[in-house]
Amino acid sequence: AHADPPDAPAAQQTRRRRALLPRQYARWDERAQQHAARSEATISKRAQAGYIAGFDQVDVPALIAGLAAVTAPVLVVGGTRDAVSGCASVLVVASSFPSASVAWIEGAGHHPWIDEPAAFRAAIDPFLASA
Repeated sequence: AHADPPDAPAAQQTRRRRALLPRQYARWDERAQQHAARSEATISKRAQAGYIAGFDQVDVPALIAGLAAVTAPVLVVGGTRDAVSGCASVLVVASSFPSASVAWIEGAGHHPWIDEPAAFRAAIDPFLASA
């Protein structure tokens, strides 16, 4: 899916964003719909516009250099059904840290704590306990 041009009418941008919401979750069930509604209600219009508008302007080398400077252990969690950023991005992010491990949440989408809360908790609890 492509982002709307910055000068697209607000109603058009809102319709497109809402139409794409189900792709962020493994299942578009009541729990996912409630999360999406809460997220939409709490994010500012400025943040909504800026996140997508600035996505292609990220200084990737500077970002990777910043991640490489993190000395703390890092856990990168990914859903195996993430249709937003995909599984490869989890591996790229994890490989950017000097001390990272990856936890895959089977059957989860972009929001694994919503799709598979018990599996998400089982993945992060040992990491947090070891910190």
